[in-house]
Amino acid sequence: MQPSSAVKRAYDSSVSGVCARRLMQYLYHQRQRPNDNSIAYWRKFVAEYYSPRAKKRWCLSLYSNVGHHALGVFPQAAMDAWHCDLCGSKSGKGFEATYEVLPRLNEIKFGSGVIDELLFLDSSREQRFPSGAMMIEFAKAVQESVYEQLRVVREGQLRIIFTQDLKILSWEFCARRHEELLPRRLVAPQVNQLVQLAQKCQSTIAESGADGVSQQDLQTNSNMYVNVLFPL
Repeated sequence: MQPSSAVKRAYDSSVSGVCARRLMQYLYHQRQRPNDNSIAYWRKFVAEYYSPRAKKRWCLSLYSNVGHHALGVFPQAAMDAWHCDLCGSKSGKGFEATYEVLPRLNEIKFGSGVIDELLFLDSSREQRFPSGAMMIEFAKAVQESVYEQLRVVREGQLRIIFTQDLKILSWEFCARRHEELLPRRLVAPQVNQLVQLAQKCQSTIAESGADGVSQQDLQTNSNMYVNVLFPL
């Protein structure tokens, strides 16, 4: 669909805030899921917010290496040759979910370790099409998946198209990069051990000199560093 020729500006006052408010409602109810994460809730949720013709797309074309947590959303999904309208990639990676499978995918996502899902958005651009459909775009969007011992932060571009009755017709997120963040309480013990090892090495060199450190001592210290950084 092409935007109306009358819509030349980045901000269309005829849809001022309509799409943004609907998106905020969507995010609120996604976080209000019941403790049992029931499929019945997700079916109701999808029926409320998505058009029966809806497609939700994730583009990972800009990733050099797509790992388990980089995928994050549904790692078991098969990835096909991909054409992304946001980044222009025609031979990248991505996957797509339709209306029928969205309830089950949400149930799987929040039942397999994702505690919360956050969305941080920059300034938006909204447009109305001649058909009455509306679009909201965010040049910068940050999606954060929260696990018990990990946070995966993906930065990219988001574009959502709504029908006239404010049902999501198209959801496209093109991820540019991601970071995996560990809580301080998990890495602090390793940092302390590394500091102690470094101090021990400095002390040995200070007492014996660099030439006084045996090959066996170097190998022992190397093994200790490896064990701290990559525990079994």
